[in-house]
Amino acid sequence: MFKEALVTVLCFIVIYIIFRVLLRKKELLAKQLLAGLLALTLLLNIGYNVHAFFPAFVLDGINYLGDASGNLFIYNKESEFSDQILFPVLQNRAVLIDESADFYALFFNTFAEKTTKVSLTADERASLISTQDQLSFSDRFPIVSLANYAFPEYMKISEIPMLYLDEEALVGEDTLVAVADEDGNLYLFAQSTYREVTGHE
Repeated sequence: MFKEALVTVLCFIVIYIIFRVLLRKKELLAKQLLAGLLALTLLLNIGYNVHAFFPAFVLDGINYLGDASGNLFIYNKESEFSDQILFPVLQNRAVLIDESADFYALFFNTFAEKTTKVSLTADERASLISTQDQLSFSDRFPIVSLANYAFPEYMKISEIPMLYLDEEALVGEDTLVAVADEDGNLYLFAQSTYREVTGHE
């Protein structure tokens, strides 16, 4: 770190000396070079920012929060908050919220197209949750704390829950089924998966 800072300071000193000499001997050339250098610096800075930071928004300078192209909360695979995949999943979809997942009702009401409360039997719920090993996505669900305005009872959860969903089964589905287990972990299934597992039409 010190070496880089020293090199930067030395470069500025050399540039300063060169421009001082040029200003005395060839003032017009010095001004043209200075204008060109400033323009180049500006363009390089813009180019770097566009490449490194956009279309991604950055939280606390390091963490990707989302993608700016069309939707602040669109999924960004580079994000350390991989659970934000939920935002594009919920977009334009209906969610059937089992009573076990009531804690997530406000969240779904906020981000899904529409929601409906349903009551699954304990056996149906258990059958769905038992398929978690087949689900392609599972990760911690820190959005519960980051977007706590959508989780009014957040303080009742002692640990960050897990999120489980089957990305492939969601393709072409416009209705999802949300259930939760006793630990508050959230499971999102395509309605077709729910029908297949439970035998319901």
